[in-house]
Amino acid sequence: MPLIESWLRADVTLKGTVIQERLVSEHRFTGNYQRVKMFLAEVRPRILAELVEHDENPLTGLPPPLRGGAGRSGPSRLGGRGDLLAHVDIPNVYSFHMTLSHSRDPFCCFTTSMDLATFWDC
Repeated sequence: MPLIESWLRADVTLKGTVIQERLVSEHRFTGNYQRVKMFLAEVRPRILAELVEHDENPLTGLPPPLRGGAGRSGPSRLGGRGDLLAHVDIPNVYSFHMTLSHSRDPFCCFTTSMDLATFWDC
């Protein structure tokens, strides 16, 4: 039980099937998967509450990161910012915004075009 709790403290989203596989392959666990699920149902909420309580920078209300891996996905948008640089003969300025889903790192780039080539460059 302390081993499973330590794994959950490192990653509270760890699936029961993964925990069961690790227990069997690395620790010669002979119990069944149902027992692991019952224990996880009991201990996961408590550990999650502990982690939230000790989090120095909680981001509540955000959806969890996507599991596709770092740098693989993120919502983006390209929008007009008007004539911010009209005084230097640039008629339109656009901004490209993207937030990586895994790390939540934001990115912003200002452009003078909204074509597909510019989108991919950003």
